[in-house]
Amino acid sequence: MDKTKIAILFGGLSPEHNTSLAGGFSIIIDINIDKYDIFPIYVKQNGDFSTYNESVNSLYDFLNDKKNHIYLDPETSIDKYKEKLALILKDNKLKSESMLENLFNKEFDIVFPIFHGKNGEDGSIQGLLDFLDIAYVGCGITGSAICIDKEITKKICEANNIPVVEYLVYKKYQWEEEKEKLLTTIENKIDYPLFVKPVSLGSSIGITKAKNRDELINGLQVGFDYDSKVLIEKGLKVEEYSVSVIGNDRPIASEIALFRSLNPDFFDFESKYSEKALSSIIPAPIDDILTKEIKTTAINIYKFLELNGFARIDFFIENRVLYLNEVNTIPGLDIYGTFIKQWKKSGIDKTKLIDMLIDFGFEKFNEKQRLKNCY
Repeated sequence: MDKTKIAILFGGLSPEHNTSLAGGFSIIIDINIDKYDIFPIYVKQNGDFSTYNESVNSLYDFLNDKKNHIYLDPETSIDKYKEKLALILKDNKLKSESMLENLFNKEFDIVFPIFHGKNGEDGSIQGLLDFLDIAYVGCGITGSAICIDKEITKKICEANNIPVVEYLVYKKYQWEEEKEKLLTTIENKIDYPLFVKPVSLGSSIGITKAKNRDELINGLQVGFDYDSKVLIEKGLKVEEYSVSVIGNDRPIASEIALFRSLNPDFFDFESKYSEKALSSIIPAPIDDILTKEIKTTAINIYKFLELNGFARIDFFIENRVLYLNEVNTIPGLDIYGTFIKQWKKSGIDKTKLIDMLIDFGFEKFNEKQRLKNCY
């Protein structure tokens, strides 16, 4: 029986480029090679699509860079990883060396986009794949576009009676035109400490904590370096929890994780990805009532934000009150990523999980084809 041809799409323009590369490598290294022919598509940080050979070489370059070893299993040698890659990628049955051309020529049965942030997780790649009529893994245009914007996500959740932390949002032009007025408004409406976040980035990139006006000014300047819109959020004394959800019309929730951070102020990039990073606690040490509330709320959010395939939903909890933090429609998929670990603790190993995500992608695609035939 012919194998399913799957393209793993990773890299991209976002500051989270290397995290995407780690996720792409992780999925490729643990996918079931008895079921799939695997084709990497590496998008360079300038946005150019690599050739097939360049895409393969990007995976070996990833392995050869010591700073990336934090994403790898220390019990597996680099040579063993290279041997496995060579086995996985031994058959190039494509008509063109250009991976973009192969994509447009529908050389693949399904595509697995592993991007973070803009130009990938925001619905743009999903829109291209929909236009080309190609099946893909993960959320579609609507859910991706909503969840990339923390402000829009919060507004929809508020409308559906999901508590969110008190916040304000400003655009760069407002900061440039009326800094003093903006600062005064923030201070009058939200007490210090507070957080400043680029609206459309993940991995805690560009996030700062402000305890006074000078730190607020610095945080806004940093935030606007990454995005044209920033969110200012009240700082609460909270713990941060996460639950992952998979599926389409009948989604299920994973075991819950409690995030642990090196930084006492917040769960920053170093706490997530450095060699000293602390692992999350799964399952979280919470009672059954709170566990049920988190899972039920996450599934409700998943449904009314029009999500499908998979996502990770993060919450703050203060005095047993649940606040939505953010929704990640393509969470980190590296070997130590919370998403992968949550499902392992839920009884679904990584290879089986990848199979399930691909099946959800085909299920969603087949439903689109059915509706298209009704036009």
